[in-house]
Amino acid sequence: MAQEYNPIVRTFGRFRAALVRVGVPRRNVRPEARLEELIPVPARRQVWRQLWQEGIPVPPLQLSPAAQWLGLIGVAAGAVLLALGLWRWEALLAAFPLGVAAFWASRPWAVHLPHGRLTTVGETVLAMTSVREHRRCGYRWTRNEIAFKVRFIIAESLGLPLVAVRPDTTFAELE
Repeated sequence: MAQEYNPIVRTFGRFRAALVRVGVPRRNVRPEARLEELIPVPARRQVWRQLWQEGIPVPPLQLSPAAQWLGLIGVAAGAVLLALGLWRWEALLAAFPLGVAAFWASRPWAVHLPHGRLTTVGETVLAMTSVREHRRCGYRWTRNEIAFKVRFIIAESLGLPLVAVRPDTTFAELE
């Protein structure tokens, strides 16, 4: 078996080094540091792009909730107008390609972190650390790390903020 190391510490080191390379002061990158404060909105798209190019699997940025609703309403209205104009209800299926086009067209304005999911550097590092790497290195997970990973996976799967999935939350409460 390979020598035991902590893959979370390794992931934190890679994430911190990448943030330092894009201009974030090293002393500011701590596990409890909030990503919103660490990477200001005007620079966030550029920083996120550079992190992706360096192989750091950060979560994709999102539009503001208001912009998401406007896009959804615009796509739905466009599909309905097309269906009415052609007098064919099948034209409502145009909502799918319109939605994809709207998604890609809106990317330049997506500068917000996924709402309620990952708010700190520590949470982001835990989410980025792969389970496979844990198995390979021989490092044993702590209870807190396991609890966070399970909560994160459930929140991601159900599209909920991480704070909505507490350790004492039942699946019945998540419906």
